[in-house]
Amino acid sequence: MRQLALSWDVSSGDIEQPAVQLLVAHDDPDVTCRFLEAAGRPDAVGAYRTFWKQLPDDWYACYAGVFPHRPGHNLRVECIPSRALQRAYAEDAELLEEHLRQMGVDATEDLVSACRVLADTPFQLEFQFDVEPDGTAGPTFGASVRFSNSSEAEESQPFTTDGAT
Repeated sequence: MRQLALSWDVSSGDIEQPAVQLLVAHDDPDVTCRFLEAAGRPDAVGAYRTFWKQLPDDWYACYAGVFPHRPGHNLRVECIPSRALQRAYAEDAELLEEHLRQMGVDATEDLVSACRVLADTPFQLEFQFDVEPDGTAGPTFGASVRFSNSSEAEESQPFTTDGAT
């Protein structure tokens, strides 16, 4: 599954031009880099590759988004740990803290505790990062879980080049 999306930053008052986003079901940094170039942000490609190389094992980058028209760097990347790793996070605060710190997050006890609560749900855990020009995580970090209904789950099943699922 590859999807393109648009979003508007209504909090900034900039509602004339949206951000563009790519969502993928399987980690494919080359596709994401081609997307960033096509979106008019070739400057984000190096930052994305550097960031991607830092991902803990069993994480993948499922989302990348930019505001093509804004000056400066504004890359956001969302990462998903495997289900097995998510379950491990629910049980092991030290592992979760280690992986968040590996990504450059100031993993305070309160933050790790909140992320463990999310990890201990049946829903997919997601982490969002603002990525700096040097490929490090910026100060903005988000953690969430994804709710989906059965039709969404069916639509997001992987497919082969011949169209079979």
